[in-house]
Amino acid sequence: MAGIKALRKLQVGKEGTPGSPVAATARILGDITYRDASEAIEAERDYGLYTRYAEAFQIAAYLTEIEVETDLSYEQILYPLLAGLKGGVTGVEQNGGQGDYLYSFTAPVTGDPNPDTFTMEYWERDESGNVQT
Repeated sequence: MAGIKALRKLQVGKEGTPGSPVAATARILGDITYRDASEAIEAERDYGLYTRYAEAFQIAAYLTEIEVETDLSYEQILYPLLAGLKGGVTGVEQNGGQGDYLYSFTAPVTGDPNPDTFTMEYWERDESGNVQT
């Protein structure tokens, strides 16, 4: 069915300690593409045979690529800035009670930018109704 698109959902949550998963409650809107980019290697050992010896692949790295294409919004631009440019930046409310926050990102010239880490949850439902996470 050419007119039906898969239903995709990506949510993120800011981790307090890097590597400790948290509930991903903020939804990322847009066209999302998820790819498993894990690297598997097959050992090439000399077993003294002319034929290849069947051996299981070994996972060298578990990697994921996520591509998000969306309109730029002031709510969602903070996630790539905090995760890539500089972490630990908090907003300062400009006018009390109005919810207008100013975030100042100054890229560090030297030293570690100490980026924030996020837990990401992704799921996809295809045309048949099956859920893939």
